[in-house]
Amino acid sequence: MNTKKKILHLINDASLRRGGAQKIVNSLIEVQDFDSYTFSKKRIDNIVDERNFVGNNFDLLWKIRMKPDAVVIHSRMFWPYAFMIKKFGVKVIFYVHQDYTTHNWAFRIFRPDSYIVTSNAVKNLLTKHGISEKKIHVNINPLVSDGITPLENITISQPLVISFVGSLEPRKGILDLIDLLKAYSIRGKMPIILQIIGEGSLYKKITLNMNNGGDYFSIRLLGYQERPYLTTKNSLIQIIPSLEEGFGLVGVEAILHGKLLVYNEIPALIELLGRDEFSFSFKIGSPDSFFIALDNCIYMLKNGSLGRKKAKERSDLISRKYSLDRFIKEYVKIVKKCIDS
Repeated sequence: MNTKKKILHLINDASLRRGGAQKIVNSLIEVQDFDSYTFSKKRIDNIVDERNFVGNNFDLLWKIRMKPDAVVIHSRMFWPYAFMIKKFGVKVIFYVHQDYTTHNWAFRIFRPDSYIVTSNAVKNLLTKHGISEKKIHVNINPLVSDGITPLENITISQPLVISFVGSLEPRKGILDLIDLLKAYSIRGKMPIILQIIGEGSLYKKITLNMNNGGDYFSIRLLGYQERPYLTTKNSLIQIIPSLEEGFGLVGVEAILHGKLLVYNEIPALIELLGRDEFSFSFKIGSPDSFFIALDNCIYMLKNGSLGRKKAKERSDLISRKYSLDRFIKEYVKIVKKCIDS
């Protein structure tokens, strides 16, 4: 007889190719302590099986009537369902992946039994909205990686190849990054190629503007890549211009693969990268701060500060700190505590 607790994960689209939150969800449904399932409104990968469901509101209601032991909500679109789910006597956990900058009034209306957050920055966001610290559990995201892709070189290239990895959505700041790099290349008369790995709602808009880079700036729009760091092994610098991040898994993955980073100063990324000597911050609304950050990054490349030995030490440290085993153990403890309360 199966006595494992049943956990239903609600996320707008559980497709792995969507981003960091989806990687986490797909890791969680593999946890052996529970019987876990996902429910999505749609999936771009079209995967539907005994553990991954897709449907409408009526399908979701049927799943909830089956009375799982807990429902973990990963997307804000499902928050209004919290009232109904609790009426069925099912525990509700909000898994907050983002340090949201909009619609935060919803935290005051939709209240679950417990919260899992990806960083102290997100925890601070919740406490500002009157949520008790006793209900908030910080579980720092793990590395979910297929291994390390060696860099082709550790010296600056001509033209300078810079990479962006992430979803092509407004909150990821990709359009701001394109404008900033275009201005930087003109300012220094430096040829720059921006490699963009990802897909999303801005893909077509970026495609239509690829030929407007001027004499020094160009874009390679490479779409979704199952192993993005294999594609960007010719690039030593990665830029994270995100306007919102709950944790910044892309930053951890970049360090694992030996990248120097330039990132927007938002709380989650400062918490994650602020002490890394090869990561440089800027303010998205200040071109001057971006120019300084990228100048400092390029200087590091030119003076050889990041050698192969240093890059490996940095990768090893990240691998230990963000292990999957630690993450899973903490997740199991949090969910069991919520179910038993």
